[in-house]
Amino acid sequence: MKFRLFCAACFLLLFLTACTTTYKNSPYVGTWISTTTKSGDTTFATSDLIGEYRMDILEDGRVEVFNGAETETDSWKPTDQGIMLRLINGTEYAMFEEGSRLILEIQDVKFTFEKQ
Repeated sequence: MKFRLFCAACFLLLFLTACTTTYKNSPYVGTWISTTTKSGDTTFATSDLIGEYRMDILEDGRVEVFNGAETETDSWKPTDQGIMLRLINGTEYAMFEEGSRLILEIQDVKFTFEKQ
């Protein structure tokens, strides 16, 4: 009986730790702020356009995105070229690493994020 209880407890512990995503040592974890926005051949300071556009990338796979007016909690995962954002509505966006920056391109608008 004790053996079965021990096995069940070990299985539960293994299951819970296997289901927890952690990116504790990821270089992407931290606060990223969009510094510039480029549309066509014109580049703007993001803060002049929409105010603060910030992403707090968390080690548990969540990302809190503040777009100047509201905050949304989404998810992220690392890729070979940067990270993939998955919004709560299911839409995914690839963010590409360019030097020490992350680039988010939506249609023809390119947001450059720098880690703080």
